[in-house]
Amino acid sequence: TAAPEAESGDEWTSPDAGPAEPAPDEPEAAANPAAPTQAPAPASDGEGRLAGITEAHNKIRAELGIAPLTWSPELAAYAQSWADKLAAGGCGLRHRPESGADRQRYGENIFGVGGYDPSADEVVASWAEEVANYDAKKNRCRGVCGHYTQIVWRKSQRLGCAMASCGDSEIWVCNYDPAGNYVGERPY
Repeated sequence: TAAPEAESGDEWTSPDAGPAEPAPDEPEAAANPAAPTQAPAPASDGEGRLAGITEAHNKIRAELGIAPLTWSPELAAYAQSWADKLAAGGCGLRHRPESGADRQRYGENIFGVGGYDPSADEVVASWAEEVANYDAKKNRCRGVCGHYTQIVWRKSQRLGCAMASCGDSEIWVCNYDPAGNYVGERPY
């Protein structure tokens, strides 16, 4: 099997995914729980407008028979640190870098909006709309589809999301462990 190939200038090795595994000397490398068998209780996934974001992801995964993600407070804190940094910089959309203090350790989806307060369902739906750009038979993207494929990446088990505001704009960040979107692999 092969990872989706990009068409129309879209590069499959998108910044939506970070390194496959943390370095062995990092605490995260030692503990990688088995795939969950049930969705988490709704009270466990964020508060306020983030409530329901795990369920929104898991509805999409369930349509394909993919195990549900579980909410991770650790990943939510990691997402919050990046959302806060982006908000402090004027709410520009950019993924974590591949190296340095803020380096990417997980898969990542980012959403930005101004003048509107979307629900968690709407944010996830905006990423999931990219299914129209993904050809599962050929494992190819026509345009952008990396946000969708990260949502449905079978090997991803944990999810943590956060949001931050700057003025009337918002940044939403979701991180996935393990990361998805690897060349040479199908999402499901």
